[in-house]
Amino acid sequence: MLVDDASDWPVPDDILAMSKINALRLNKREGLIRARTIGAQAAKGEVLTYLDSHCEVNEMWLQPLLQRIKTDYKIVVTPIIDLIDEDSFEYNASPVVRGGFNWGLTFRWKPVSRRDKRSSNADPISSPTMAGGLFSIHRKWFAELGTYDLGMDIWGAENLEISFRIWQCGGRLEIMPCSRVGHVFRKRHPYTFPGGGIGSIFLKNTLRAAKVWMDEYVIHFYHSRGGDPQSMEVGDLSERLEVKDRLQCKSFQWYLEEVYPELRVPDDEPLAWGEIRESGSTMCFDTLGKDAGNPVGMYSCHGQGGNQAFTLTRGKELKTEGDLCIDAKGSKQRYVPMLRACAEDALINSQLWTLSEEGLLKNPLTKMCLDRAGHDNGENMAINPCDPKAPGQLWTFGNYRNKKDGEEEEKA
Repeated sequence: MLVDDASDWPVPDDILAMSKINALRLNKREGLIRARTIGAQAAKGEVLTYLDSHCEVNEMWLQPLLQRIKTDYKIVVTPIIDLIDEDSFEYNASPVVRGGFNWGLTFRWKPVSRRDKRSSNADPISSPTMAGGLFSIHRKWFAELGTYDLGMDIWGAENLEISFRIWQCGGRLEIMPCSRVGHVFRKRHPYTFPGGGIGSIFLKNTLRAAKVWMDEYVIHFYHSRGGDPQSMEVGDLSERLEVKDRLQCKSFQWYLEEVYPELRVPDDEPLAWGEIRESGSTMCFDTLGKDAGNPVGMYSCHGQGGNQAFTLTRGKELKTEGDLCIDAKGSKQRYVPMLRACAEDALINSQLWTLSEEGLLKNPLTKMCLDRAGHDNGENMAINPCDPKAPGQLWTFGNYRNKKDGEEEEKA
C-alpha cells in the first residue's frame, strides 16, 4: 500500500498500474504520523510493515521479520538499514548497530551492547529505540499499544515515543541482522512544516513523549533544551496517559536499568545548563554536529538546544547533550577546547571547569579560561590566560542555579 499524503507531486502512472500496488491518496495533508495510522487502518494484513518510500529492499528481507513476530506477537522488529547514496543511488552495507538516543531525545545509532549475549550473528539484537521508518509489528499489538500518538504533528519523535511504549508496556524491540533494507538518507526534508517550522514541531512532539514516558527523568530533557520547554503547549495528553495506565506500563527508571543501562544519567541539579552565549553577542557554543576528537565551535544562537545544549555539572564537568565533555587539550604553548569522552575518574582536571561570577569558564589544569579569540578568522576556539575584561572570555548560560549554590560549589 502506497500512502500518498496529499503530495504536490503526482504518483507516476507506471507505479499506479502495478497490480501489487494499492495507492491510498489522502484528501488533505496529514503528516507522516497520521498518514501511517490511516494506512494501518486500511491495510488488511496480520502484520504491518512500514517502509519509507525512499527504500529498496534486499533479498529475503521479509522472512526474518515475520518469523520473529511469529514466536511472540509483542516483539517489534526492524531490519538493518543499509545506505543508499542520495545522488548516485549506490547501495552500501551498513555496520551492525542499534538504536539509542541522548537526553535531548535525539535518535542516535549506537554500538551493539556487550550485554547482548548472542550465540550467532543471525540472532536478534535488542535495541532500546528504532529509527522509525522501517519496522514490522503485529496488527493486534499495534492496536493494543494505541497505534501512534495522533497528538503529534507531521514528523519527529514518534520513533522514540513508540520505542519507549513497546518496552515499558510489555513488548520487545529487536533488530534482525538477516533482514536488510536500503534507505536513502536525505540531506533535507522534501516537505514543509506548517505551524511553526521543523524546530517547533519537533520540540512539541518530543515534549509529548517526554512528559508521558520519562516520569521524573523528564528534568534531564528540560536541561538539555534551550529556553523554557516546560511552558510550551503540547495539547491533551489524557489519551496517552490512559494507554500507559491500561497496559500497566513500567517506569522509565525500569527502562534505563533493564533496556538502556549504558545511558549515563546526568546530574539532577547542575550548576548551569542550556546555551552558552558569548556576553554581548549573538554567538553560542556549538558542537557543529561533531563527535569526540573535534574542537568545540561557535554558531549563531538558535535557542533549540541540540548542538548548543551544554550542562555544567556539580562535579564541574562541562558536558554536551550527547554526553561528551569539553577537555583542555594541548600543551603549554596552546590549548584548545576539545570534545572528548567523559572520564570515569572525576579527577581528570583537563575536563573540569569553574564558572566565575563575571562569567569566566576556568580550567584548573591550565589555570586559563575559554576564549573565542581567533574564531572570526575561522580558527578554533582557544584557552587563554584569564582576563575578565576580555569580551571573548565572558559567557552566559541559559539557566543557572542560585548564586549561593554556585558560590558554595566554587569554594568546595
